[in-house]
Amino acid sequence: MGDNVSELDTTKEFEFLDLDYQKDKRLSPISYSTTPDQPFPQGIQEIRITKFGPYNFQYPLLWLKDIDSNQVYHFEVLGKTGNWQINKINGFEILNQGSNGFPSTILAKPISSNTEKTIQLNYSGPIFMDAYGVLQKSNYVFEYHN
Repeated sequence: MGDNVSELDTTKEFEFLDLDYQKDKRLSPISYSTTPDQPFPQGIQEIRITKFGPYNFQYPLLWLKDIDSNQVYHFEVLGKTGNWQINKINGFEILNQGSNGFPSTILAKPISSNTEKTIQLNYSGPIFMDAYGVLQKSNYVFEYHN
């Protein structure tokens, strides 16, 4: 305990907390047959932490998954719906490009270690809310930049 804590009652610290669960009768008229669909992929392998917090798979994102021993960059192109196309490349050679839908992949190799590396993609599809909470339309540009 810190020096500023005083008069803390710990006499019931080890007592069993009895939470007597009662069904709420007001909810009985509500019927359900299935659980709601999950809006994003499930499992620990699907967790992506961006500079804005956990990624929710509701907006387009170019995610660097790995750089292998051959210096090949493995990107995931993530999002909910819509399509994407490469808008601009700087410092990379594209080795393989997956489908233009979501999810997809891009494999790229740096051309030079001294060059600034950028892959910029252009999104087309339904309106979505970006990481800042702003509604975005088609022709939204998202990128990897180092």
